[in-house]
Amino acid sequence: MRIAVLGAGHGGQAMAADLTLSGHEVRLAAVPEHASKIRLLRGMGGIRIEGVSSCGRADLPAVPAMMSDDPAAAIKGADIIFVVVPAFAQDPYMDLIAERGEKGQLAVFACGGFSALELRWRLLAAGRGGEILAGETSSFVYTAKIKSPGAVHIKDIKRDVLFAALPQECSAGALERLNSLLPRFRQAHSVWQTSFTNPSALLHTITTLLNMSRIELMGPYRNSHYDITPGVARVMEAVDDERVAIARRLYPDPLLRFRPYWTLLPSVKLTVRPSLPDCTACVSPASIA
Repeated sequence: MRIAVLGAGHGGQAMAADLTLSGHEVRLAAVPEHASKIRLLRGMGGIRIEGVSSCGRADLPAVPAMMSDDPAAAIKGADIIFVVVPAFAQDPYMDLIAERGEKGQLAVFACGGFSALELRWRLLAAGRGGEILAGETSSFVYTAKIKSPGAVHIKDIKRDVLFAALPQECSAGALERLNSLLPRFRQAHSVWQTSFTNPSALLHTITTLLNMSRIELMGPYRNSHYDITPGVARVMEAVDDERVAIARRLYPDPLLRFRPYWTLLPSVKLTVRPSLPDCTACVSPASIA
């Protein structure tokens, strides 16, 4: 299968390397302003996976068929296009797909947050609503991190990741195509479910906003390190309650995102570590009750 992976960060490199080792023709690309890692990978001769892979092979070099700063060339003739970048970087890829995407292609946003809806609106505005499917997942399928230049560590490949597409009546067919590539997805009720199930708005936004003064005084945090005190956790739960109240009007049985973490883990510090030595990130279930 011909696959375009747009974005060369942690997720893009993991997906490109894994699907390459699985025998697919993978084109990894990024827009020129975000293509420094593409140039580095070309110099390194490819990507080495550490950890796990979907084909059972790891610690081997994966050489995608294309590593380019020309996303238009990458999507030409692709069966599935994966957009693997944060929301703030999606605009140029949405414009590219709406303008240059080909009839019958499936465009999947690897961690949806109303991204499929936005692309669908752009396709309709361009008079191409019936040509390209816009899909998204509730979470990125790979748990991965770049370890060194040319090497990405895949800790896990998730199962039962929610997927939905627009037009909604095409979701089942799109899911079948996606699972023929990587059988790790299940059908969501709608793109409302994939979008409202995405934890990023709660986990990343709230912790950043409520630690803004500390960030401004002491410098930026690494994006995977936040300090969640009991007060911050209570705000997260309150916003989560609001999210669920809205979601109940859009699809059945929305999951309370954070309650399972308090129930299953003795402390949030197992998953969230402080980035500064004077921060506390140990929140027990009792402390946030």
